[in-house]
Amino acid sequence: MKTKLSYDYEHYASTAELPEADRTLVAEAERAVEEAQGALDGAESNRQGIAADHEALVQEVADLQKRIDETAAQALEAQDAVLEGREALGKSAQFEYRGGSASLLLALVLESTDFDDLVRNVSYLNAIMQYQSDEIAAQKERTERFNALVSTLNVQKSDQEAKLQELEK
Repeated sequence: MKTKLSYDYEHYASTAELPEADRTLVAEAERAVEEAQGALDGAESNRQGIAADHEALVQEVADLQKRIDETAAQALEAQDAVLEGREALGKSAQFEYRGGSASLLLALVLESTDFDDLVRNVSYLNAIMQYQSDEIAAQKERTERFNALVSTLNVQKSDQEAKLQELEK
């Protein structure tokens, strides 16, 4: 046996033709739909704002990481330069310890055969001492640059950690 269902309904061209109670129900339903749509639109706008903020934070973290990587590479290069400079200064210090420029000056003065030879030898010694002085100044600059890069790197890492904490919220 087959069951046949049928529905009887009335068709109205507009809500004005409805009975008063039905018009009230339709108006309440329309208000509820409008309120729900407004809430949905607000939530969607809020979600888009949050998504945009999140993307901006992700981009900031990526930019910070790029700068950190660049600064870290520069810090490594500066550290290598500091180590090379330390080695050069170590050789100079070793030279000074073994007799250094004082004994060299004495030997140059005593071993000079004439005044021109003495002037040339003293100029040579002056060039050596100037090189050592320049090397010390350069080492100070290398060390200051390295320390500045490490400081910058620490600040960048702190900034990145703060942004990552913002992302976790």
